[in-house]
Amino acid sequence: MGDFTINSAVITGATGVVGTALVEKLIGQGVNVLVLARKNGRIEKLPKHPLADVRFCALDELKNFELREGEKYDAFFHLGWCGTYGAERADRDLQQKNIEYTLDAVRLAKKLGCAVFTGAGSQAENGVLPYGTRVSDTAPENPESEYGKAKLAAGKESRDLC
Repeated sequence: MGDFTINSAVITGATGVVGTALVEKLIGQGVNVLVLARKNGRIEKLPKHPLADVRFCALDELKNFELREGEKYDAFFHLGWCGTYGAERADRDLQQKNIEYTLDAVRLAKKLGCAVFTGAGSQAENGVLPYGTRVSDTAPENPESEYGKAKLAAGKESRDLC
């Protein structure tokens, strides 16, 4: 990102392992963080800090998120995803909704003035790799699960929309 400084950020999926660590890291760097969490989310996992503003907004509500007057952020980290484990990973309809939620997150990032949008990918986008092949941006894309297919599609479509 060069000389770009993040002073404020939005995070979905902040109650997951990666999201919680990101919130803590950003707060530690003095970044104002807006956490968008589900009403029944595990917000008790989040640090209680003056730089952290937790507001309730599920992924299916991103397109209707109410901005406050003058609200602006530098970066948007979209880590939220429905159906990350168990039988839900194979639920095609649910996984397809995640693609739309990702695009809704991109649109919200634009409304909030974000110059940076980061989404989370998954090894599942690659499927089972040949022995000795590491996950990388040059690894073959061969998702075998609905989850992996949706992650791959969400990444490509969100880059196009950005």
